[in-house]
Amino acid sequence: DDSYSRKAVIFDQRVWYYILRGILIGIIVGGTALLLAVPFIFIVSSFASAFTDSIAFFALVACLLIIVGLIAARLSIALPAIALNVPNFGLGDAWNATTGNSIRLLIVTSLPLVPLYLLAWGLDATGTEQSDLFQGSPSLAVIHLIYQVADFAFGLLGLTVLSLTYAFFVERRANDTLQET
Repeated sequence: DDSYSRKAVIFDQRVWYYILRGILIGIIVGGTALLLAVPFIFIVSSFASAFTDSIAFFALVACLLIIVGLIAARLSIALPAIALNVPNFGLGDAWNATTGNSIRLLIVTSLPLVPLYLLAWGLDATGTEQSDLFQGSPSLAVIHLIYQVADFAFGLLGLTVLSLTYAFFVERRANDTLQET
């Protein structure tokens, strides 16, 4: 608890370890996506453009996103352990703590992202590119401001969900184990 230090920003060893673990999770998720996407690209290229407009293409993309999302959600449980200064809680521990709960965890951790995706898709549907938001039009500036505020708010909500899922999957099980002994 560094709230009593009166420092606006703290970059101690724990913060750097949190960043490094986040990068490691990103590498694992990105590597998994790449390993799964390579066969997917060969499948798509063999069927050419007729396949990319089909329902099967979108089904394969959805499956890839679900698998990558499951891995990211399960491994991300290790991040709050660093913030709470829990020693010896790694990615394997996070994976084991969430065994049998992958779909529930994916749904819960994806919920804060849904409004952001809907807003981004809404901007895409109107033909507004992200680069258009910086052109100087007052209405586009307001849209950009709303998007940034929503992004920040739902990012905080996502961190809250991550902390709550850590408490549910890790601390609850630790307390259950202590109560049994």
